[in-house]
Amino acid sequence: QTHYIQNHDEQQFEVQFNGAVGDADRLGWTAGLFYFDSESRAYNTTEFEAFNYTGGLLNFVANDGYTTENKSAFVHVTYDFTERLRVSGGARYTDETKTNTFDHGPALNRSDVPLVFGDSRTDWKVSVDFQLNDSMFLYAQAATGFTSESATPRIFTVGQLMALKGEELLSEEIGAKLEFLDNRLRVNAAIFTSDYDPRIRQTGRVNQCAAPTQSNPIPYRLQGGTCPPGTFFAGSTGLPWFYYDNSPGTLDGYEVELTATPVERLMINFSLGQNEYENTNNEPGPTNFTYIAPGYLFQPEFNSSLGIQYDFQFGNGGVLSPRIDAFYQSERHTGPANARPPAHEITANTCPTQCIQDYTVFNARLTYQPPNRDWRLALWGTNITDEFYWQQYSPEITVNATTGAITSTAPFGRTGVASPPREWALTIEKDF
Repeated sequence: QTHYIQNHDEQQFEVQFNGAVGDADRLGWTAGLFYFDSESRAYNTTEFEAFNYTGGLLNFVANDGYTTENKSAFVHVTYDFTERLRVSGGARYTDETKTNTFDHGPALNRSDVPLVFGDSRTDWKVSVDFQLNDSMFLYAQAATGFTSESATPRIFTVGQLMALKGEELLSEEIGAKLEFLDNRLRVNAAIFTSDYDPRIRQTGRVNQCAAPTQSNPIPYRLQGGTCPPGTFFAGSTGLPWFYYDNSPGTLDGYEVELTATPVERLMINFSLGQNEYENTNNEPGPTNFTYIAPGYLFQPEFNSSLGIQYDFQFGNGGVLSPRIDAFYQSERHTGPANARPPAHEITANTCPTQCIQDYTVFNARLTYQPPNRDWRLALWGTNITDEFYWQQYSPEITVNATTGAITSTAPFGRTGVASPPREWALTIEKDF
């Protein structure tokens, strides 16, 4: 068991200035400064008696510290060329510094030399929108963004404590918001692309073959094999390593939302989204950690929802509203995404052994509101068909370290997070 204590202190300040100038205040602007500072401590003991008995893992006391300082400045400007045409743009400068003080005494201790990392950068956004008429609104926008540098969250040697490069993103989107049939049908649609340079991901089955005291070890992708001759752990599996790598990639997709009221008191809503990620690094090889097999689904390709609601009006003004919703999510893969030696090819992930299968969930709700609308009574249920699905599920595979072949095994030892069962609730709300 582990006795765990966390401490966290932070302070944050922001000041904004807003204004408008020109004829009819056509030019609007916002500028400001932002500051954030935090200090954290994670303290825990370990009591692995079984490991102590075998000598495979000694108990330790963790006393890790972390700091973050972020200083930013930003400006945003909007200009109305006409009553229907508007452009806007902005920029933000960010300077961030982080530290990680690692102390897993007595064996692993870097408290005397904290890991210092962080970055400074400038991001921007531009957009243009056009109100074509009272029922058609069009827009286009582009922006950059980033995730800041970080550190490997779980390490086993001092050499594995290293900064991880942050993600950089360029996103572009065009869309429309439309109304038809006297506003009885509303349609929101968008097409987007996101260019990552790079995108960060964890690579599994990586080990350290150098000595535990090595300050800059080389990661070995053993795939369950053994360390090569000449290394400190030659002939053994070495030390585990939660290794992170990066490579460019592109995420493309679209989203559509519809809301319809074909007759009075009947409302229908529908949404559909699709996305596809393609990794730029597409050359498999024994040292190419960032290769991702074409067609691998890190996230579901499709998601959709449909809802129907009708308001029954009583003579006294009360309203009874039955509603039903359906949510759909397509499959996503959980098996290997990388090429395997020696052929450096990968067998396609198959369901159900290397994926979370697609599923549909139905929810229902019956709500009553009195004439004065000051209270509400609702009977509702989630997953009313008691559909079983996995929210998270490990793959059912074995990888041959010599041939790279992927074979299915018995599901012993698979772990996952199961779906919530059918649930019912009765809620009462009162406005005062």
